[in-house]
Amino acid sequence: MYYVLGNFTEAIGCHEERLLIAKEFGDVVAERRAYTNLGNAYMFLGEFIIAADYFNKALQIARQIKDRSLEAQSCYSLGNTYTLLRDFEKSIEYHIMHLRIAQELKDRLGEGRACWSIGNAYKSMGQLQKALLYAGLHMEITKEVGDEDGLVTGQAMLAELQALLGSTEGTTVKRVSSCREKSEGRLDRELGSLARNRRSSLENLELVELKTDESHHVKTPKLLKCGSLTSSDSKDKKSKKVIVWPINL
Repeated sequence: MYYVLGNFTEAIGCHEERLLIAKEFGDVVAERRAYTNLGNAYMFLGEFIIAADYFNKALQIARQIKDRSLEAQSCYSLGNTYTLLRDFEKSIEYHIMHLRIAQELKDRLGEGRACWSIGNAYKSMGQLQKALLYAGLHMEITKEVGDEDGLVTGQAMLAELQALLGSTEGTTVKRVSSCREKSEGRLDRELGSLARNRRSSLENLELVELKTDESHHVKTPKLLKCGSLTSSDSKDKKSKKVIVWPINL
């Protein structure tokens, strides 16, 4: 209810009380849920570092109870959070973890969203060929599962990459195929390499748009086709919009 009202401070208070009760009774499942909800609330407040800490605690519990779908959800949340922090390498690491678990669980929708998120991070890093590879994989999966929302965001991603690479639609398709052929043998090695460098879906997720107000708090979300959050670049202090898939509510 507090999410709907946009009163995230009150929501945090409720989730903290729930966390204390869960710890008192040794209910690790409820504890994980409280950590996730606290992470979500701090995301809406624009406190991304605090959110990442709570999502990481939720991830550790998901691994402790050996629930792979909950582990994937936490990796997804962490990937989005680090995108907003503009730590794209770490974002890719967590989205790759999400991708691997989605493949293991045969969650094609989750797999597609992970590919989109990885492509989005690579695009932000200026690694356009890798972005194109994952954008192409995302589009293939999106068409396969009939994800209309994913199709819209996927087409937007390909159109932007097309403009950046100076390609026509036909040559973009050829580039996607070429990237796949060159990368298929190296894909798993690339994923493993990224994960080693930093050791530090799911279907019911809502798509939200989050915008900050003058105090840098995130306003009450609206449902739409893709999610965006405003992030601050520490170099030029300018506000930038970063596109992410939805937060787990």
